[in-house]
Amino acid sequence: MSGVDRDIQCGNNFAKLYELGCFDEEFIVYGCGYFQNGEIMYLVSDDGDKVYRFRNESLRKHIYTTPVIMKLKSCQVSSGEQDNIRQNIKFELAKEIKAQYSEAYYRMIAQMDAVESNQQAERFLQEEQRNMEGYFDRSGVEQFEGLCNLAYEQKKISDIAYQQFYIWIKYAKRQMENDIVIKDDMRRIFYGLGYELNGQMGYFADAQAMNVYKKRENLLLQGAIVTPIISKEYWFKSINQLANIRKMFLSELQIYVDASYMKKTKKILQFASPYENLTEINNIEQLQKHEKEAMSIYQRMIGMSQRTN
Repeated sequence: MSGVDRDIQCGNNFAKLYELGCFDEEFIVYGCGYFQNGEIMYLVSDDGDKVYRFRNESLRKHIYTTPVIMKLKSCQVSSGEQDNIRQNIKFELAKEIKAQYSEAYYRMIAQMDAVESNQQAERFLQEEQRNMEGYFDRSGVEQFEGLCNLAYEQKKISDIAYQQFYIWIKYAKRQMENDIVIKDDMRRIFYGLGYELNGQMGYFADAQAMNVYKKRENLLLQGAIVTPIISKEYWFKSINQLANIRKMFLSELQIYVDASYMKKTKKILQFASPYENLTEINNIEQLQKHEKEAMSIYQRMIGMSQRTN
């Protein structure tokens, strides 16, 4: 048997053994529990970006979640059984989340929904909008959108004001639909943010949205001032260009998220929080350690005890 024939035979043998389930296959799923309309539910998916995006947008939809939990499991899989095993692992993760987070945790974070907005940031955002009237810059509109989202998550603008801002944001984006975009063979969206920690400015960027969401939560826990997340679409010819495109995005991110944008982010954070007198959230002694940490993240997200210089 020639070397080529032997390689072909080895390949065929490997394929047969794989079909018989003689090798372990790795499964990764992500999930979180959430409280909506008085019910505890679970979102579990093998798409980590989907779950992290759901959590990141949850406050703007009056939904309150646990942190995202990842489950990795390796097991032998017979041919055609991948979907069934993946589904079982998803059920396992949902049960684990149920065991880790008590009903008291969900009830406590749901108290946030009853707090009325104080409209503290509305005049500031209206002035920012007026300054943009007449000309539209894609990065500027996205920055303004991020500030509106931040103010709404912290209940510093009303539902009506948020809707009015978004009508204008959609209008501004429509004006830019005819902008010339040179498309190529491959497309990738990069995500990033700026932050200030211990008086130092820093930046973080990644092509996976969930990595940026995770970084944001870790920074909030450390007490950092974190800007809203910025994203940008890139088209390119070869996967070999990806590293250079990431460097390009990081450079552009430092232009978009400059000292001026950090100052505007701080301005939103400095407005008085409507949550400060919410004793149900402040009194968290009854929760387990990991639930208290999850609550601390939420407190930072909604602007409770936020301090900026």
